Amino acid sequence: MASCFGHFLTMHLEMKFFGGVIHRLLLRELHHNGPTDEMQFMLRNPSVRFSKVKYFLITGLRFGVVPNMTKYAAVKNGIHQRYFPRADEVSLEEIKGVVTVAEFEEAYDIVKLCLIYMLNWTLMGVDERFKISVWQFRLVEDLDAFDAFPWGAHVYRHSIYSFKHALDGRRDGFERCQQEKSVEVHTVETYNIYDLSYALLIFSFEVIPDLGQEFGVGRVTDLSPHILM
Repeated sequence: MASCFGHFLTMHLEMKFFGGVIHRLLLRELHHNGPTDEMQFMLRNPSVRFSKVKYFLITGLRFGVVPNMTKYAAVKNGIHQRYFPRADEVSLEEIKGVVTVAEFEEAYDIVKLCLIYMLNWTLMGVDERFKISVWQFRLVEDLDAFDAFPWGAHVYRHSIYSFKHALDGRRDGFERCQQEKSVEVHTVETYNIYDLSYALLIFSFEVIPDLGQEFGVGRVTDLSPHILM
């Protein structure tokens, strides 16, 4: 069965994450008067923009109006009730455990649990201890509704916030080391970037083609969505 996340399963198996590329991209972020859900970077003149349009082209995720998540009603005898009967909150780690060892009562139960896992682990980039929002369990009971949900808009909203605040409290120190041509802080201090940070990496390879060639990924724009590289 086709899925709104299915194309992520065809990503290049040897695709590597280059955190240093994203780090140096974030150091070039510009303050701007444009839309608050966009980022601008000084990579050349004029500056380049990372927007929801670019995010859609890279990820292929659907955009649209995000509905009120509280409207989804609990489903009697749904996957939450059957596989986690004594848990009001379920972690990503618990879902992984069930998917790994459980015998499934209905054919699509494993599909539903894998969709929730993929949403939170691959697209949202959360820790395995993260507690899954109950509305996701309710929505996934209707696979057509889950597939039609504007996941691009939902994930992008979280991603852009994560990207914009990744260097909070650190930017001045990093920029000072950069001016002093010191690599000490760049190599010692670490920080996390949540959500689909691969989108920012692919964006870097697109706006600086030589960078993509240097890291062996070739031309990004030959495939659609571009994350398939």
